[in-house]
Amino acid sequence: MLATTPSRITASLIQDGPAHRADLARKLSVSRTAVTNAVDLLLDSGLVVTLRRSAEGAVLKDRVCLSPQFGLIGTVIVDFTETIIGIGTLDGRLLASRVLPADPQARGEERLRRAATVVRELIEESGDGGELVHTQLAVNTQADRRTGEVLGGIASASWSGTNPKVLLEEDLGCPVRLENTVRLLALAEQLERPEVSDLVYVQLSYGVAMGLVVDGRILGGSRRGAGELGHTSIDLEGRPCSCAGRGCLMQYVGRSALIADIEAVLGAGTDVPDLFSAVQEGHAGSVELLGTYGRRIGEALVAVCNLLEPTTLVIGGMLSPAGEPFLDAVRRALTDRALPLAVDDLRVENATGSRRSATVLDAGLLCLRQDASVRATVISRSLDTFRTRRFPQVS
Repeated sequence: MLATTPSRITASLIQDGPAHRADLARKLSVSRTAVTNAVDLLLDSGLVVTLRRSAEGAVLKDRVCLSPQFGLIGTVIVDFTETIIGIGTLDGRLLASRVLPADPQARGEERLRRAATVVRELIEESGDGGELVHTQLAVNTQADRRTGEVLGGIASASWSGTNPKVLLEEDLGCPVRLENTVRLLALAEQLERPEVSDLVYVQLSYGVAMGLVVDGRILGGSRRGAGELGHTSIDLEGRPCSCAGRGCLMQYVGRSALIADIEAVLGAGTDVPDLFSAVQEGHAGSVELLGTYGRRIGEALVAVCNLLEPTTLVIGGMLSPAGEPFLDAVRRALTDRALPLAVDDLRVENATGSRRSATVLDAGLLCLRQDASVRATVISRSLDTFRTRRFPQVS
């Protein structure tokens, strides 16, 4: 049992985070002595450390953590107006981060190369000597998780000619796991609500995207293309869309459509903040417009609720600051149109986690830690070094 305990301990720390020795023994169904002996070996090798509670030094009740020498993981989240970048340990502790403002029209390649530079800077600034072993990348477009190929067509013009997965792997010299930004933000929303078992997150921005999280895991489809709500046609003969389809939802509730409607009500040159100000002042046309958008979003989500019956629906993006008046319109549309069983107990809430960079970074690190293939690879890499140096029997 002792021969395999180090690998099982490190796997548990990656998946569930720092833990006390007693908790590890219970979780792994081995004796405390076996855990203590294995932890001592890992401590001597520098692959784990203990979080000390006092200046007197470590004791057995301190939590065991993976050290930076076990390996560092990075996360890069490309959203429309910012790029969020961080590095952390494999047990989920964030070590350093930076948020870069971004032009929504900037080329994806440009943003990724800048992000790679920042990742290297953060590793150097941390000064712990850890090596980057894997990176989680989230991009604001449709891309094949396995190959990195961008598949969004005209709608993904800023990523044209760029394979984000391959580019970042070449720049950072480590494997990159790919995810869609909105799907990752859905996980950030769930992290803010640990009591929630399942959650649908809808982001209203230049388009309309959706993420589904169940039991703390993103359900994004086999190639991470699930959730493109904005390209669901609500009128097959309707407005042309950048995806080459017609009547896509984003053409009616996306940013371009919203700005056009706001200007029709408040005048040329007005924008979303002007709508919010006018609503607060009781401007009748603005109140009506906000309600119309809430109703449109709610009606679009009827099918989602009927099919999935989520416990929690979170709305984020450009209309999130509108708060309860907008959410109430969404709720009314769902109540009027959806099946009672699907919405009677549904929570409809404003986004929180996706608006906090620290929570978004935690979600990025968690995506890597949950991936069984990533865990197996980094454990094999680190314990091979461990075995070669001191313990030939460790596996």
